[in-house]
Amino acid sequence: MKRLILLIIFGLLTATLALAGQPSNLIKISLQVGKNPEGIAVNPVTHKAYVIAEENTEGDDQYALFVLDNHVINATSAPKKLNLPLGTHTHPVKVVHINNENEYIAIDSTRNLIYVGTKFSIEAADPRGTLTVIDGDTDTVIAAWYFARGIEPEGVAVDSVNGVVYLGAKAPEGEASNNDYCSSGTLIPDVAEPGDVECWTAGTIYAFFFDPIDLTLTKLKEIPAGDDPESVVFDPVNRLVYAANEDDGTVTIATAVYPDGSGGELLTDLPRPPTQPYALGLAPYSLGVFYGDGPNPLACIENKFEADKMAAGGGSVFITDDRSRVAKITVATVDDTVDIPGATVCEEIPNSDGGGANTANNIAYMQKDDKGLLYVVSEQDTVAIFDPATMELKATITIPGAQHLDAIGVDSAANRVWITDEVLHAVFVLHGACAKGTGVCIK
Repeated sequence: MKRLILLIIFGLLTATLALAGQPSNLIKISLQVGKNPEGIAVNPVTHKAYVIAEENTEGDDQYALFVLDNHVINATSAPKKLNLPLGTHTHPVKVVHINNENEYIAIDSTRNLIYVGTKFSIEAADPRGTLTVIDGDTDTVIAAWYFARGIEPEGVAVDSVNGVVYLGAKAPEGEASNNDYCSSGTLIPDVAEPGDVECWTAGTIYAFFFDPIDLTLTKLKEIPAGDDPESVVFDPVNRLVYAANEDDGTVTIATAVYPDGSGGELLTDLPRPPTQPYALGLAPYSLGVFYGDGPNPLACIENKFEADKMAAGGGSVFITDDRSRVAKITVATVDDTVDIPGATVCEEIPNSDGGGANTANNIAYMQKDDKGLLYVVSEQDTVAIFDPATMELKATITIPGAQHLDAIGVDSAANRVWITDEVLHAVFVLHGACAKGTGVCIK
């Protein structure tokens, strides 16, 4: 009996020592002078991550890209090694100022260029939205395109082969302050609170070409999109651009645009306003990604068929509904839809996005050799990993210490997954077994 007890104790000690001896495969990086990170993208060549966040200053809201490189990663553990006070920064995070907020960044790793759209804001010194270009070698702004007042830049994507960048933008929504008519757009059947007027407004996918020699942006084409093209991705395999029209729950798909302005033909129907409430389950035009599955019972009234964040990879595009569903699209066909369990029911608060915690908040695709991994971030501080070929759930990662996970970016070359945390004003970096979902994430 004593021998058995000794063996158990020895086994527990061995397990504890083995766990303690495991290399750290989860790093938390403070933004230092930044807060409320909204978007992230990673350059797999330079291994730099770019985070959109608000600067932590006493004045008016100022927004910036926070540049996190290998120096910042290596310096994260330095205070402990050097016996310095907790929170000491041994390598400052670089800041690149931008005009306003957004949550989408696209990186042309071939030319080392970073593209970000900044939103329209009447409170900003210059209220116009922009497409801003940043030189990844110097991390400085080198060009910007200014849109007309009221145009709201959102999702951005890049075709690295041809150097063409795509930006989705919404037009003014048109709802008047007294909620009884549309100042612009088209009055549509109620989709939210009874008696609340809703206006459908066509969006646009803009195609640009940036000349790195004379540092000029040229607008090549305007592709019609649906209401609020929130997220935009480019599929390099099939040479297609996709926009997730968040407010009407559809996806616009068009052929690639080339530097000479050719291309950009729609594969989906010309976007048009709905003729009946979304709750009845008929998409106003194709492609209504989640309409075929019926309304999501966990979502708020106006978000039952939402089309939200997207990722492209392996010749397909993957999209969330910002509640619990993830769909796989190949060319213009919905191949599969999966539901990630654990999401809570929306509280259905009038005139708001409601409450509850989703399981399909953001999404990213990582290509490793001949295989891919699909990551879906949850507001419940977990990350679901799918096999993108079969849409089979392979693993669920729990991020210890996280409080509100949001945006995600991947670096396949370094086997790193970057995820922002809005509450902690920080970024988690997953690598090794943690990033693959084959091991416990240990800080």
